[in-house]
Amino acid sequence: MSNELQTQHFGITVMASTNNSADVKASDDEREVDALALFREEIITYGFQVFVFALTAVFICGFFQNNQALLAHMSDRINDLSMKELGFSLLAIIVAAGSIVLLWYLTGWEWLATIMGKIVGEVPRTLYFFGSSVGGLLIAASVGSISDGRIRFGSGGLLYASMFLGGFFVIGYLFRLSTIERTR
Repeated sequence: MSNELQTQHFGITVMASTNNSADVKASDDEREVDALALFREEIITYGFQVFVFALTAVFICGFFQNNQALLAHMSDRINDLSMKELGFSLLAIIVAAGSIVLLWYLTGWEWLATIMGKIVGEVPRTLYFFGSSVGGLLIAASVGSISDGRIRFGSGGLLYASMFLGGFFVIGYLFRLSTIERTR
């Protein structure tokens, strides 16, 4: 007799079986497939965000015809305020989630757990948004530099963009994965 449990957390259906060790092994394999599917979904979404921000920069500079417009756009996007905004966004998410947890603890209303999960789910999205906006802009500026013959500067920019994009993706993805794992 198989005892199966199916729940849904953050839009992901989790299935578990408590029949015997063979079922547990199959369940572990299913989780690995889910992690791979989640990775594919997240990397594709992040890649399209990067593409949109890079394309926006290309449009703003008139397809690399106006370097001043590109520099102005870069100085608007990448500055001290950007880092403050990221920090304050993450702080606001923590305060909002903490407020919901406190309210949940005081009232016992179970629906608040779902709300709290959605608030915490914003952390990876915030990291993805910030990483893709700056990374996409760096890619556009690097491609513009390469097209102007400044290959060394442009290739260095692509390297920095790759490191920046990779770092923000890994941190956001690991946070997303850990929030899903905790709900299982």
